[in-house]
Amino acid sequence: MSKLNTVFNSLVLTGTMALLSACGGGGGGNGGGSTSVVTAGAPVTVTAANAPTVAGATFEATDGLSGGGGGVAGVFAASTGRTQSTGINILEVLVDRIRRAPGQLRNRGAGVAPAAVTQINNQPCDSGTFSGSFNDADNNRDLSTGDSLSVTSSSCSFDGVVMSGSLTVDNIVVSGGFANDIAPYSFSFRIRTDNLSVTEGIETVIIDGDIMLQESTSDNVTFTSSFSGNGIKIVTRNDTLILTDFTIDEIDNDATGTYTISVNGTISSSGIGGSVTVTTDVAFTGVGILDPVAGEANCTGANGTSVRLIANADGNTVQLQVDTDGDGTADNTIDKTWGNL
Repeated sequence: MSKLNTVFNSLVLTGTMALLSACGGGGGGNGGGSTSVVTAGAPVTVTAANAPTVAGATFEATDGLSGGGGGVAGVFAASTGRTQSTGINILEVLVDRIRRAPGQLRNRGAGVAPAAVTQINNQPCDSGTFSGSFNDADNNRDLSTGDSLSVTSSSCSFDGVVMSGSLTVDNIVVSGGFANDIAPYSFSFRIRTDNLSVTEGIETVIIDGDIMLQESTSDNVTFTSSFSGNGIKIVTRNDTLILTDFTIDEIDNDATGTYTISVNGTISSSGIGGSVTVTTDVAFTGVGILDPVAGEANCTGANGTSVRLIANADGNTVQLQVDTDGDGTADNTIDKTWGNL
């Protein structure tokens, strides 16, 4: 099973497990379909002094979005994946909950009319409550093309994960054996969140914005995935990160553990006091949770100043080429380990 599919196996149980099993019960239950406006911070001026911090913020904001672990197998970490600052894999938590939800309807529901919308209020979780709605457009009781769901949680806890706030899942397109994790299959959907907090243990992450997820596989071994969005804001205990106009493309091979990932977008971080625009010129490659052994990305700030990250073949170190005057030529070269970033 791919990282994204593992992710997809986690999303709305917190919000939808009981919702879908409540088939036809209750009324009302607005799930929240709007998201907060997310905008990028002002570009920072990259200098030799702050280049490692800028590169580190970029690395942190990308490390593990798709659950890849260290390195740029995270080139979007505190954004939505396993953030080093929190240790919570946000996508994995969210997506897993979405995919499991229709099974609860299948197992417990008595059936609803085609294209009926199930709505409930104040459904109990293990602790806390949630309200929301599920539109099973084709009445097949699986998450399928044309379906949508929305949930508002209030300290709702399932499986040790506590959620509060609102999320909506729509623009769902599914083909093949996705519902049963049988290749070939493909899927895509949009998650929109409004002040959604996710707490696991002592860690809490707050998410505002939207993200599109897509994945396909022909053999359940090689998975091609894409994550994109107009804007998403992630608040952790260490940082506030904003990603705007971003796209992350990834290919994973579950047999060999190899990954290829590229990231493009604008990353704003409270840690650097502004934003940089990231462009991947050479996709990052590596194995498993290890850091990349190849790849290049350029982080451009104000007035064309920039820092280029070049992964070295040793899988441990990265070279930073710093352009402090915006003329396109490196003025300083700094060697760091991925761990130090």
